[in-house]
Amino acid sequence: METSKIAIGSWAFSFGPFENNPWSFEDVAKYASENGYDGIEINGFKPHPHPDDYGTDEKCAELKKFLDDLDLGISGFAADFREVPPAKVEKSEFMNEVKRCLDFCKRMEINTLRVDTISPPVKLSEEEYAADFKRLTDNWRAAADLAAQYDVTIVWEFEPGFWLNSPSEIVNAVKTVDHPNFKVLFDTSH
Repeated sequence: METSKIAIGSWAFSFGPFENNPWSFEDVAKYASENGYDGIEINGFKPHPHPDDYGTDEKCAELKKFLDDLDLGISGFAADFREVPPAKVEKSEFMNEVKRCLDFCKRMEINTLRVDTISPPVKLSEEEYAADFKRLTDNWRAAADLAAQYDVTIVWEFEPGFWLNSPSEIVNAVKTVDHPNFKVLFDTSH
């Protein structure tokens, strides 16, 4: 019987109390290895690995070797979509960034791409809510379509600090996206 594996997100050392002085990705990976983790979720927010910095096979091979030497797998890629919030931008703009992230995932042999709404949990008018919801779910469906071509699953990590976080909204969004390559990631720390 295969046992479960445990990974740690490198984002945990970039935000919150670490925001003003984030650990390097290398230090997080060494910490994960030294403390018995099986893998790491790559935080795609600079200064951690980002498609801008790892846009070639050679650069990704170096990063994979570094993690292999530490005996760490990669559980997923938590992409930085702050410049293209999926509820606020047109599909072509969002998909350009999704493709860059999927290319990175392919080079790194990552099969999970994490997304969130990015938008803050502010009150919207009914019209604004409907328009944002449609744009978000259309963009996520298009991303899941493209991800299927890469053998990558898009996972949405809903959080109380972002828009769409009540159980009914989460279920409605997943049903509206309605794609086999789009799943929910439940983070128990939230």
